[in-house]
Amino acid sequence: MRAEGSGEEGVSWARHEARRLRAELGLTGRLNIQAVVEHQGLHVIAWDLPKEIQEIKYRSWIGITRRATEPWRRFLTAHAIGHHLLHTGNQLALRRLFIGGDAKIERQADEFAWHLLVDEWELAELDAQGADLNVVAERFGVPTEIAFRFLLSR
Repeated sequence: MRAEGSGEEGVSWARHEARRLRAELGLTGRLNIQAVVEHQGLHVIAWDLPKEIQEIKYRSWIGITRRATEPWRRFLTAHAIGHHLLHTGNQLALRRLFIGGDAKIERQADEFAWHLLVDEWELAELDAQGADLNVVAERFGVPTEIAFRFLLSR
């Protein structure tokens, strides 16, 4: 199914689809992103991409820059899965301060990635325990910058 909504509607759809996929696969806690990749029939390769490109999705292939740290590799892979499920065509993500920029489809893919990678129940428990940003980022294997962005917006 493809997201056609704009603005908050499209972001809500992305969030819904990530939650749906987690439920469909019975995922809890920190997920194995490779298992999700395989379930979707996708393939991830490390690629020597130009500096301004972080990831690219073409058909069933996701190319992630070799320069990506493990948390960024996980997030970029989940982001590309979001494009795969929510959008038609092929995509690439350009480097920017916070991945996502202003483009609607990039915000949707970011929202999908966050909600795919982060178990909401476990996040609520961590929040109740007063866990800080670094604990959350480490627990779910996401970049600290991404955890900051999404936790700040709650």
